[in-house]
Amino acid sequence: MNSKRLILQIVGLALTLCLLAGCGSPAATPTTIPAANPSTPVDFTGHWEDQASAFSLDLSQNAGQLQGKHVVVAQGGNKIDSLDNSIKGSIQADKATITFQSSFASDAGTAQITLINENTIFWKIITPPSGENYLPVQATLIKTLPAANPSPIGTGTITGRVYLVAPPTPNMVVYALDPMTGAWAFAETQATDSEASFTITVPPGTYQVFGAAADWSTTGVGYSIDDLTLATVTVAANQTVSDIIVRPPSQFECGSMMGYPASPDGRFAAIPGPSADCVATSQASGNSSALPQTNRIQFQPNATSWQISDNIAPNATIGFVLYAMKGQRMSINLTTEPASGTTPYVVFSLSADVILTFVPVTNWSSELSVSQDYYITVMSMSQQTVKYTLSVEILP
Repeated sequence: MNSKRLILQIVGLALTLCLLAGCGSPAATPTTIPAANPSTPVDFTGHWEDQASAFSLDLSQNAGQLQGKHVVVAQGGNKIDSLDNSIKGSIQADKATITFQSSFASDAGTAQITLINENTIFWKIITPPSGENYLPVQATLIKTLPAANPSPIGTGTITGRVYLVAPPTPNMVVYALDPMTGAWAFAETQATDSEASFTITVPPGTYQVFGAAADWSTTGVGYSIDDLTLATVTVAANQTVSDIIVRPPSQFECGSMMGYPASPDGRFAAIPGPSADCVATSQASGNSSALPQTNRIQFQPNATSWQISDNIAPNATIGFVLYAMKGQRMSINLTTEPASGTTPYVVFSLSADVILTFVPVTNWSSELSVSQDYYITVMSMSQQTVKYTLSVEILP
């Protein structure tokens, strides 16, 4: 009896050990990310999104190298972690080991991206950057589109600033377009109380740089040296061209001194320059030597006011123009030395020269009802040269 009991105990123990070892039971579900299907080509190129974490990647693959950019929207849109050319790394089999740069942190982090199949990748941070960042620790991303304007290996970089005449600067879109090859790239900037910085990664080439406010229907700012044409920026592979200033054009009696092409993605229409007939009429009347008749006001970075002190000749007229936005309050004040002897004629008009203040005044203040160019004309009625000071203030 005792021997039978011993045998049963031994058999029971063996069965218990077998069950613990998984003998005869179905295979447990793996907790690791499955490897890529060997028949699936390894291609990380594309636009990938994880809607749950509002996290997206734009990746471009060239042989064993990977680069791209990220966007993550956190705290209900109050924090946007986004940076062009923020991801760089190498690919081994179905995995890419990369470094990434958050727009909030000063140092880089490391992560691994695993290709699960042609439409799914898995993101996992290995070493987070120190300080503030909003990239998720882990995320499964689905391919939604081919790479959005992907950046190939061996590219160059254009960096600079974009602004309107007076702060603040709204959301802007800045394009770099190579007219010879048709290659283009773009950057979007966030609204700011001063100038906005941009970085555009481009293939080697010669580019025109121009753009628009995100809520405009046409382009209207650009990089120019002579205020007559768009200047070109030549970029070589692995070269960074810095301090490119994208701003509004100067104005004269025929309107804008220059035009801008349509955006290559069709988002913004072209804006024409001055008509040939107007320029010919101006030249025939002898006014061409005075171009530009109207001086465009440029506020200094972070400034909310502008001032000029100069002399005005007898019976002369001096024009100024500035772009201001709906909802801003603009105040204008004009003083002279001597205090009498000149009558300022201050006019705000649309591009069609619709006069908003007809009566000559020495000061004016109002909240603006439309975003547009505003023209200020100072006219002297004096028979002698008079010193004047014109100041303009724009508050958000």
